[in-house]
Amino acid sequence: MYDINLVSFIIALIILFIFYRKVILPFSKRMLDLKAEEELELEETTIHFDDEDLFDDSDEKYQEQVKKIKQQIDSQNEGSEENMKYEILLERLREMATDNTPEVSNVLKELTIEDEEKEKGKY
Repeated sequence: MYDINLVSFIIALIILFIFYRKVILPFSKRMLDLKAEEELELEETTIHFDDEDLFDDSDEKYQEQVKKIKQQIDSQNEGSEENMKYEILLERLREMATDNTPEVSNVLKELTIEDEEKEKGKY
């Protein structure tokens, strides 16, 4: 009984060893070779700069880019018709509210009373 189990265990070990030598080792070698080739290609494609080239006039270029972005933001804010309409409408409402303060306060008071009555009616 022990002999049969031991023999089958040794046979399975031999089959696994052959599989490892014939399949797994060649596959792993190929994968490592491909990775090494990719690293070499990557090293060839990288660009090396001198430190002087990187920092030469970079502050001036940065300042120019900041100015361009600020101009774009300002032009977007100024050019929007909807924003302009909103600002004009808001300005007119403020003028009307300051000119007719008692009337505006009465209108707001009546609106709040109506809202309270609607809420009481719902519950």
